[in-house]
This record gives sequence, C-alpha cells and structure tokens, in this order.
Amino acid sequence: VSGGGLTYATKIHIQGTGKSEGWIFVAEVGPTSPGPMTVSATWFGTTGQHGIIVERWATGLVKGVPAQSSPVMGNGAPSGSITPESANSVLTWLDVDWDVISGTAAYRSSAVETQQSSTSNVRAYAAYQNSTGTGAQTVGLTAPATQEWSMGAIELLPAP
Repeated sequence: VSGGGLTYATKIHIQGTGKSEGWIFVAEVGPTSPGPMTVSATWFGTTGQHGIIVERWATGLVKGVPAQSSPVMGNGAPSGSITPESANSVLTWLDVDWDVISGTAAYRSSAVETQQSSTSNVRAYAAYQNSTGTGAQTVGLTAPATQEWSMGAIELLPAP
C-alpha cells in the first residue's frame, strides 16, 4: 500500500483455504495531515478480485500498542472479539464473505457501516464502532447469517 507520502504497515492478515483473504494496513499521519491524497495497493498476482477500503480518522491514532483481534474465520454469522486498551477508542474491522451471500447487513454492537462491496465471488463489509470500555467487545454481523467469513479488527486510540 502506498500514497500520501506515508509508510504503511500490516496490522491484520487473514488467509485460509476456502476463505477470502483480508488485510488491514495502517499509517501514522503525524501532526500535519498530507491533505488530499491517493492511496493504492499492489496485489500479489493478477487474477481474482481485489478491493481497498481507506478510512481516514482525524482524531484516531494507531500509535503505541493498540489492541487488535486475532484473525478469525468461520461459517455462519460473523462474530469476533477485541479487547480495547482505551475506553475512548474506535474499533474498526473488516469481514470478507467467500460465499457472497445476499441479504441486508445487520451489524453487531451498533457498528456503523463504512463500506459494503461485492463481486461475483467475494462480498466485503467494513464498519467501525465506539469502544464501550476496556472489556472484550463483539464485532461482526448477525446477518447475512450463512457466510464463509474471514474477519479482523483493530483499535484506533484517541489522539492526545
């Protein structure tokens, strides 16, 4: 991933047989925003469907050691947990469905959808939710409930 003169790092990489691959990259902006920018990704190989979701948080940091979930995969309604370091943070996450199940998305924990995209063989959901404390919190969807899913989440710490 490149763009905006920033250095990007992988925080989550999910890959499994019969599941979709998912990545969450982050870049620290610092005290001065690069302003409008183009972000792009170079993918391994040339076949298959690819997508990128860019979230830009003016008040969030991925500084220090924010919490991140273990990448998880499963069948059914996607569900995972993350334990935030700060009660005032934002949890942002990605779910990728290998089966491209149709239906209206219903998010757990009052999450707010930032993007939903679909191709002939993958549907991706991206969302965020406010932390409700420093105890384990659930991320994911309750519908569509018959997915072949891969999911990961990270915490964005509040800016000082």
